[in-house]
Amino acid sequence: TTTSDIKVRGTCTGHIIAPGVVNMRCVAAGDAIVSRSVVHASSGVQGGGTDANVSITLFGSLNDSTGKRLLRKSKTHLDKFEKGHRDVFEIEALDLGQIKKVRIEHDGKGIKNSDWHLESVTVENMSTNEKTDFPCGQWISKRRGDKLLFKELFPDIS
Repeated sequence: TTTSDIKVRGTCTGHIIAPGVVNMRCVAAGDAIVSRSVVHASSGVQGGGTDANVSITLFGSLNDSTGKRLLRKSKTHLDKFEKGHRDVFEIEALDLGQIKKVRIEHDGKGIKNSDWHLESVTVENMSTNEKTDFPCGQWISKRRGDKLLFKELFPDIS
């Protein structure tokens, strides 16, 4: 079976898991919406930027996640995920509690280059001003490092 994502009226997202079977997630009136600003920092490593489509999933202490979110538009740069950039994205989500893990990935596609060296991700809860740093310092690449197109990152506890 193939899977694909759908969006319904901006309040529900669904994932088709089998013909005629859709796993839906909806935000109902009264649910606690928390806007989170996610800051990505590519390192200064030569060739460290990417043209690939980057997605992120945030996992919280309330045993829930945002689901995979494509990071389309940086609030700080038109050409996102380039060497030395700090790109800022806003994600609207239900309250997840404290962010315990971040999964960041890309599709391996790009006009010039899909290899990406990610220094870190910082997640800021705009409601509480709590910031959590998730260090990476690795390549997300089919050709470099561990040759994986995703990283699962955990908070810096130092």
